[in-house]
Amino acid sequence: MTRQAQVNFDFYFQQHVAAAFERQLRLGDVLSDRAWSFSLHDGTLSFARKGFFGKLLPLHVQILGTESQSSDTWLWAWANEGSGIRENFLRIAHQFQELGNTPGIPEFVKGQLPLDEVDGHQIGTLASGINGRGGYYRCPYDDGAMFVYLPDVVLPKVEYPAVRVTTVFPQVIDAYEVTDHRAALRGLLASLDFRLEKDSPTEIAATFGKTSVHAHFDDQGRMVEMESKM
Repeated sequence: MTRQAQVNFDFYFQQHVAAAFERQLRLGDVLSDRAWSFSLHDGTLSFARKGFFGKLLPLHVQILGTESQSSDTWLWAWANEGSGIRENFLRIAHQFQELGNTPGIPEFVKGQLPLDEVDGHQIGTLASGINGRGGYYRCPYDDGAMFVYLPDVVLPKVEYPAVRVTTVFPQVIDAYEVTDHRAALRGLLASLDFRLEKDSPTEIAATFGKTSVHAHFDDQGRMVEMESKM
């Protein structure tokens, strides 16, 4: 009998971290270092376009929550009762709350948590990964930062998906504490519309059109080799 994975915060993070990381790289290509302004009234984050005469790039947001440097805590937007955030800007934050109710995931249902337990980058990663599109953005201010999810931002097309996988995935396992390499890779492959051809404890193979990705894992489940074929 196959042992069922425990559904907790880490379960979701391992599944979605690589896919979300890849989208964040493309989001960076879109936004680069542009100046931004935020309107709580209409829930719009506007970025200055490149060029002196460029128009603003307005993006509707879902507000996830805030980090406080003074208290070293994460506060979910739905728990920030004094902020006056409209309910239509809290849909994704409430999605997490509902997602955590049934299996009892404290990171999703406690209004405020220490930053050493959960932070805005992790929540933004999950917002992008679970919803399968867009990306997240950190809006800093004095003594903290607000994190928002950008569900409708148009990201550049990935021209060479197989090369993209073999380039990005090593960056992911180097940048994050990825304890389940196979789950993270499957998530990345799915997000780029690969077809999974083989999935075993030691090997994952997937195809996209005439291209393919082939990865090998050791007995601890860590990736040891990956190649792409065009």
